[in-house]
Order: sequence, then structure tokens, then C-alpha cells
Amino acid sequence: MSITIRRAQAADAAKCGAILYSAFQKLAHQHNFPRDFPSVEVATGLLSMLLANPSFYAIVAEDKGRIIGSNFADPRRSSALGRSRLIPRCRTKVSVANSCKPRSTTSRPATFRA
Repeated sequence: MSITIRRAQAADAAKCGAILYSAFQKLAHQHNFPRDFPSVEVATGLLSMLLANPSFYAIVAEDKGRIIGSNFADPRRSSALGRSRLIPRCRTKVSVANSCKPRSTTSRPATFRA
């Protein structure tokens, strides 16, 4: 598996929204929590707004061109990095570190081998 990390684009909102919805739906079901998002469309709408806001930093993880995860961060906050979301079957193959702030919003895509 060859994972590429790149800056998210507006066109990524639908796929990232589906992953976000699925991750939060599973968590809510497992712990009997109320759902954070009532539908995939609502999750996608939120991420579309974040992607349109230049204050947010967003990345996606791709495997052979297919989005498998994302991370959205607000560098204006003291805890700048948000929680990463990955497609469940990819979680055992990919570890995304949440311990450092992005160095640059204009950096080149990074490629990782897992």
C-alpha cells in the first residue's frame, strides 16, 4: 500500500463527508451516543464549508488515487489538529500522527509506504 497525503480540495468534500459520517455513525452506535450528523449530506455540507474557509487546513490520505481518510485543522486554535478519519478497513494499515502542527499550507504532497 502506497499512501499519498495531499491538501484537500473542494471536490473531495463528498468522499470525505461519507467517511466522516460513517466514522461518527459507528462511534455513536457502539457507545449509544446521539448521532453527530443526521445524514451523509449534512457531514458533506460541513466539510464543504470548512474547505471553502481559507482559515482551515485540510488534508486527505489517498491509496492509488482513492481517498481513504482526511484531517481538518483550525490553526487558530491551541489544539490545531483535528481527529483523523480513515475508512475502517484501512485503519490497521495506516497510522496518522496527530501530534504536530502542519509546517506549511503550501507544502508538496508526501508519500508514505505502509
